[in-house]
Amino acid sequence: MIALARLATCDLRPATGSRPATCDLRPATDFRPATGSRPAAGFRLWTLDFGLSTILAIVFSITLVSCGYHVNAPAPSIAKIHTLAVPTLKNSTAVFQVEQRLTRALIEEFSRRSSSRVVSTETGADAVMRGEITYISASPVIIGTTSFGTTFLVTLNAKVSLVDLNTKKMLFRNDNYVFREEYVINRDVKQFFSELNPALDRMARDFARSVAASVMAGN
Repeated sequence: MIALARLATCDLRPATGSRPATCDLRPATDFRPATGSRPAAGFRLWTLDFGLSTILAIVFSITLVSCGYHVNAPAPSIAKIHTLAVPTLKNSTAVFQVEQRLTRALIEEFSRRSSSRVVSTETGADAVMRGEITYISASPVIIGTTSFGTTFLVTLNAKVSLVDLNTKKMLFRNDNYVFREEYVINRDVKQFFSELNPALDRMARDFARSVAASVMAGN
């Protein structure tokens, strides 16, 4: 606690035939509680303010930790990429043109998350992210009033890699990337992977967010 003190009043000139020079070193404001009385108001307010601030700061910190909140900076090797190429993914499944939706979503997501310029061809790029869709399925988990399921569990397996084109160094690789998520679709849609199903765009965006988060974190 900081106590305000006035400048000491000192008379250093010796008076003839009198006592030696004296100094008054008492503080101008005394925050010490008087014996048998309540503490000074300034002391009580300062203590209350400090106590509440400390408690709120501790509670806020515990809340962030318990919620698992954290901010990840891009991995150092990823942050150095000026131009990132994301060519069309290879589709090794029977689902028609699903690779087109996923590739567009990946380009949009990396453009939003990183400071890199994201292009679709490797020419002039510093790094390239290649991918292959090896498996995709949609299984009904909730059946509606008709025989057609309205909620589906989508499972997508892919191979994903990120290569530095200048050093040929592998920056990220996962040959068994698994993505799973549930989607509610319109009962009028007869097949989940129909071009008329708007859930495909949501699936593509969610997949792109998941991949981008893993690649930029380096895991």
